[in-house]
Formats: sequence, C-alpha cells, structure tokens
Amino acid sequence: MLATDALYSIAAVSFLAAMLIRSRRFLIARWAMLEAACICGLIAALLLACGLPNLGKPILDRDLTNDRFGLWVPEIGPEWNEQRVINVLRGTHAQDIRVVRV
Repeated sequence: MLATDALYSIAAVSFLAAMLIRSRRFLIARWAMLEAACICGLIAALLLACGLPNLGKPILDRDLTNDRFGLWVPEIGPEWNEQRVINVLRGTHAQDIRVVRV
C-alpha cells in the first residue's frame, strides 16, 4: 500500500509541475517532463513494492542466485522435528542440505 501511495504522490506532483509550464512554446518540454515523471514514478513504486534495495539483511549464500535454489521450512508447531525434515530432503536426493539459522 505504501508503494501505491508513493506512486500516486509522485505522479500527482509531477503532473502539477508539468502543468505549471503554461507557455505553448514549452509544450514538448511539458510532455517530456510528464512522461519522464511517470516513468520515474513507476520505477520508484516497483522498487518500493519489491523492497529494494535490501541493504539490511545478510546474504545467506551467494550461490543461491547463480545455479541453486533455497527451500525455507518454517519452525511451526510443537511437533517440529528438524531431523525429520532433513531426512525427507535426503530422500529426494538433494545435492546439498544446509541448516541456516537467522
């Protein structure tokens, strides 16, 4: 919801700024400014919606983005058994199983 509000705010401000240029001589400049503001607003909203840049959280494993994927299994419930989950993953012939505590 924050990203949507930011997008609307940026678009509204840029639209008002474009409308302040009243002269017909600057019609192309006004159109270009409006287009640029819409593109910048869209990029800003996408970055906010995706939570980028992610500067606060550590990178768990650098190979995850290259040729591997990670599986997150939450510890929920009183019957949680880490060894049982590891055995299930070994049964699927996983190449590498790592337990990462964050």
